[in-house]
Amino acid sequence: MSVYQRGDKWYINIQINGIRIQQTAGETRDEALLLQAMLRKEAREGRRNKIRRIPFDRATQEYLKHINDTLSDRSYELALTDYKKYLHSFFSLTLLNEINNKMLLEFQARQKATKFRGRKLANRTVNIHMGLVRKIMKFSEQQGYITETKLKYPMLREPKRLHAFFTPEEFKAVADNISYDLALKRFKFGRLTGMRPKELAYLAWDDIDISSKMLRVQSKRDAGFIVKTDEERAIPLNTKAIEILKGIPQISRWVFSKNKKPVLDIRHALKTAAKKAGISRSVTTGMLRHTFATRLLQKGIDIETLRQLMGHKSIETTQRYLHSLKESLKSAVEMLNDEN
Repeated sequence: MSVYQRGDKWYINIQINGIRIQQTAGETRDEALLLQAMLRKEAREGRRNKIRRIPFDRATQEYLKHINDTLSDRSYELALTDYKKYLHSFFSLTLLNEINNKMLLEFQARQKATKFRGRKLANRTVNIHMGLVRKIMKFSEQQGYITETKLKYPMLREPKRLHAFFTPEEFKAVADNISYDLALKRFKFGRLTGMRPKELAYLAWDDIDISSKMLRVQSKRDAGFIVKTDEERAIPLNTKAIEILKGIPQISRWVFSKNKKPVLDIRHALKTAAKKAGISRSVTTGMLRHTFATRLLQKGIDIETLRQLMGHKSIETTQRYLHSLKESLKSAVEMLNDEN
């Protein structure tokens, strides 16, 4: 057959002017038939060597395959998810050479109006999606599907975000009001290791070496968990962290779970505890990681060591935590008041 389905993808397999063409054509039969018709038309017009009239979806499928072959699993999964969820319905059947600045502005406006879990998408999220469009178009240029474009990709202003963290008083108040023992241990362990919420959820006993006081943050592909940036790292465990682990019975593969499935989040337990403690501002599980970084910086750790502990790919990401030192620096300068 010239058009056929394999899995959730449609393919074409045709011969034009003695050349066999077999490739991905999209996610529906209509997309495959459209591409087949375009290729036959191009051949009739004698312009087969440089196909210009190519659907955005076809270019995207090739781009995704490219990053799957060359980048991390997480980069591929994020791009695939964003395309399916946010780009596909807008661009899929649009031809590459039909995309213009007006269309990009329309896409941005649609993204700004899109809601996820009851909230509008953040400006940063909208910019990430626009960036994906730019990458796909750039890839298409490199493949010779279109000539160089002079598109202007509109970007929204992103407010500078300061990482929220627990003060020592807030941390103690929340801890005192967490009633579920395993959630309390996870809460304390998160502040002592700086692990991401999902890394804590998928922490397995096999990742931990009590004798050497180390744990490894590593992907669990069989469980569908991929470490962010796809880079595994080691974290040393202090005495308090070891004590917490020794107090947890090993009845599951996962450290902070009592059954076969990992507990993905303790957000509800934290919000309930914060409310009981009289804390009015919003608290999140991510604040434990930010507290870990903030306290280490305040105690004098160098930024590169912190980068490695946090698992950041770029030092610029780690430097965002430096805002937490402002009050400490002010206090240090005040000490000079006693100098003559």
